[in-house]
Amino acid sequence: MSTPSLPNWTNFRCRFSALLSVRHGLVSIIWLACFLQIALPAAAADPQASDSLNLIPGLLVLRDRGGALDFEAVTTPKMLEQWQGVDTIPNFGMTRDAMWLALAVSWPEQADSRWLFQIVAPLIDKIDVFRFELPMTVDSMQRQEMPEGAPLLVSDLSMLTLAVEELVERRGSIDVERIEMGARLPFEQRPISQQNFGFWIKPSIDRVQWMVIRLESSLSLRAPIQLMSEERFIAGSARAHLFQGGFFGLMTIMVLVSLGVFCVSRDMAYLTYSVFVMLTSLFMLVSKGYAFEYLWPDSPDWNFRVIPVTIALACLMSLLFAVAFLRLRQNAPFIFRLALPIAVLWIPLALYAAFGDYRHALVLLSILMPAGASTLFLAAVVCLYRGVSGAAYYCLGWFAVLLGGTVMILVEAGVLPATETMLGIFQTTCMFEYIVLAFALGARVNHQLRERAAVARTALEGLNRAQLETIEAQAQTRVKLELHVRERTQALEQTMLELADANKSLELLSTTDELTQLSNRRSINATLSREWSRCARSESNLTVILLDLDYFKLINDRHGHPCGDEVLRTVARLLSGAVQRSADLVGRYGGEEFIIVLADTQPDCAVELAERIRSAVEAAAIHCEATTLKVTASFGIASCIPLVEGGEPRLDGLFANSDALVDAADRALYLAKQRGRNQVVVMNDEPDQAASAVKAG
Repeated sequence: MSTPSLPNWTNFRCRFSALLSVRHGLVSIIWLACFLQIALPAAAADPQASDSLNLIPGLLVLRDRGGALDFEAVTTPKMLEQWQGVDTIPNFGMTRDAMWLALAVSWPEQADSRWLFQIVAPLIDKIDVFRFELPMTVDSMQRQEMPEGAPLLVSDLSMLTLAVEELVERRGSIDVERIEMGARLPFEQRPISQQNFGFWIKPSIDRVQWMVIRLESSLSLRAPIQLMSEERFIAGSARAHLFQGGFFGLMTIMVLVSLGVFCVSRDMAYLTYSVFVMLTSLFMLVSKGYAFEYLWPDSPDWNFRVIPVTIALACLMSLLFAVAFLRLRQNAPFIFRLALPIAVLWIPLALYAAFGDYRHALVLLSILMPAGASTLFLAAVVCLYRGVSGAAYYCLGWFAVLLGGTVMILVEAGVLPATETMLGIFQTTCMFEYIVLAFALGARVNHQLRERAAVARTALEGLNRAQLETIEAQAQTRVKLELHVRERTQALEQTMLELADANKSLELLSTTDELTQLSNRRSINATLSREWSRCARSESNLTVILLDLDYFKLINDRHGHPCGDEVLRTVARLLSGAVQRSADLVGRYGGEEFIIVLADTQPDCAVELAERIRSAVEAAAIHCEATTLKVTASFGIASCIPLVEGGEPRLDGLFANSDALVDAADRALYLAKQRGRNQVVVMNDEPDQAASAVKAG
């Protein structure tokens, strides 16, 4: 029996529990980032350190409604009641008011050569610092409470009252130094070339140094101020640059790796993730002051406009990333349709921020961002509930960004204090999200690789099966082909044998006389030519016997051609029986004339053979129908050693070629006919004479 499947909610809880078991490596990275971002800046504000001074409490703040007051106005007795002490970093949020700060510092005799006063807020539009010194005494008990060599913050309402009275009394004789700074000025006009605003203070012994500062900002107005020694500033800057360099270096690596994966896979999730990381990193570069310092130091207006532009485009990229990564069109179509109108607004909002009033664009962004972020988080929860791969990573990372973004908005609005910890939460949560999403994309790559490997295995198995089937079919085809070839070969061999037999039969027919079955004239001529050449090489005798039946025409005339044919066949059998050597030739030379070609045969041997044949022919009784016929034959013999091929005639040679030899035998036959027939005549050495060797008895 199969195990029942868990309900959807149970699956959701299981996946969420698995999400909570984050690997130790990821936890270590995040906590290290948190420590570098939060713990190190916090250490810089240690109140017991001798190389820094905690300016809160002791800082006096005045809110300038509408920003219409100047230095003379805020340092009059009637404005004293509006100054207030603070115990946290002043933060007015998004406002058009100006902020005035006042603080007084007393220096010990062993103070360092110079100290740095800085405002850690790179996006304040305008900062006016008014510095002056007054000969005022400090309580020795307060001095004993401070670390040796550290300055003493002595600004409170009573000291401010005394300072204002002194200023009013000696308005023209007190030297007031004015320092102008702000993000609305080119970067090169800053007193110190760094991303924050600051200036150097040279300690004055037995005098109190007053600083009255006016701040004005089109963005969030806050004043995280610091006073530290030069050595402390150098060490703190090195730590801050180290962390920020590591952070942006890590972002660069993530972007390049994701772009590389996109170029290979063409998956839009990697492209949108890369652009999202680039835009949020650019936003942090601007908010930290590095972009204005290194990218566009002469474009202060663009430095403000780029903030809402990058925020709007980053929101658009985050939505496109969610659509591609979570496949919202398939997995959450309702939320996909809900997110489309929000996505349409980001591009015109970015254009409005770039070319219109960026402050209004920031207000609109502060309204739309929570709605868009909540929609995406809801989509991630729905996808996680439905078991979409990677949704757990997305939920965790996006929840961190929501938390960091909420804290950042509350800080910018002045609801939360602008401490180093609060200001570092957004960057830390962004780093957390980047790493979590990088893990998610890595898991996505592994999942895609596993899917492709499975598809490849399936395809390979199918290919192997197809190859095996193909090989088997080829083997069967090969067997059939071999059988067919064997059959055709056997048939061809049989045909060749039959053809050879037919050729032999044809050759036999072409070289055999049909009536007597002896060699015909064609075969005789070929044999004579061949034997002439052979005997010429071996210098042996070639002998020709030519015989003709006597009165054969009378037999045809009296008894008919069938009887004549029977006579010819009988004589042919006698000749074949008399000539036993395979090298010798017996043939029908024409009509009733026969020829015998004898190789390596002397004339006397030829005469003996001719005589035996003559006697056999004469003694033969030929039966034809009811008649018994008797017949005789006349013989002519010629013999010679043929000429050497290509040379001169031999001394003992009588004939120039085989035709001459046959012609000589024919003349001898003619003499035998003239001398009475039925006899053998041999041609003598002289061509014109012949002698009869044997006469008929």
